[in-house]
Amino acid sequence: MILEPYGGTVLFSSSESGIGRIASKYFLYANNAIVLVGQRADKTAVMACVDMGTGQVRWTKDDAFSKLTSCSSAGKDAILLSTLFFAYKLDASTGAELWKQSPDPKFASMAGLMGALDKGGANLSGPAAQTQGVFVTSPHAPDLCFMGLQQTKQSQKTDSQGKTTTTVTYTSFYNAFHLKDGSYAWSQPLQLQQQLGTVVPLKQGLLVGAADKNSADLLDYATGNGLWGKNGKGISVSGPLGGAVEIDGHTLLKARGSPASASPSKEVPAP
Repeated sequence: MILEPYGGTVLFSSSESGIGRIASKYFLYANNAIVLVGQRADKTAVMACVDMGTGQVRWTKDDAFSKLTSCSSAGKDAILLSTLFFAYKLDASTGAELWKQSPDPKFASMAGLMGALDKGGANLSGPAAQTQGVFVTSPHAPDLCFMGLQQTKQSQKTDSQGKTTTTVTYTSFYNAFHLKDGSYAWSQPLQLQQQLGTVVPLKQGLLVGAADKNSADLLDYATGNGLWGKNGKGISVSGPLGGAVEIDGHTLLKARGSPASASPSKEVPAP
């Protein structure tokens, strides 16, 4: 439900618009819009874009958008979003598909199969932590957009005494696209064996951290190549990356410390 802030008038009601259950929502202030993903009364999935000012539904999409991993603005006129198998750029006003691309070139030829797997309201009830994502743009690389995805896998092993051990592994995947047409900007995507962490677009490149490791990588916007550390493999920091700022030709990294202590920081010269 969206209320008019001064008079309390209901501008938008999901139930009245035919959306029985909302699974996720994204506030896109640059587009003056809210993107909702949910289910209709008949359990089919639906995505709707609602105008923040009026509460009116601008457009809706079918169950091909049943599970979003990320949703962000690409200027005031476009929206970037990713599902389990595709990256999209949509017109913010009409919902028209400006381009659609597989995150990994290896699966681009399997678009039909991926599209079939992407459909269906059943995706809405899947574990939320299985796939996480982020889609960012940067004024330092205005012609590109960058996607980060995390895949979580669990495996179980039972020993001779019947004791079962569960192992959880994480893979973070990064790729870049040309904003104009969705073509790939990097020769190949980057995969790191870590949880998806903080992603910061800096002047020098795309800074990526891990949620489960004390490391930071700076990626060249144009190529995806690593710029920090030996052979571009990144550097160690004193905790999982929490943020960064650029000051006088240096990059100040902020690591997430324990709640009882101040978060430490590290200063890195520009590449």
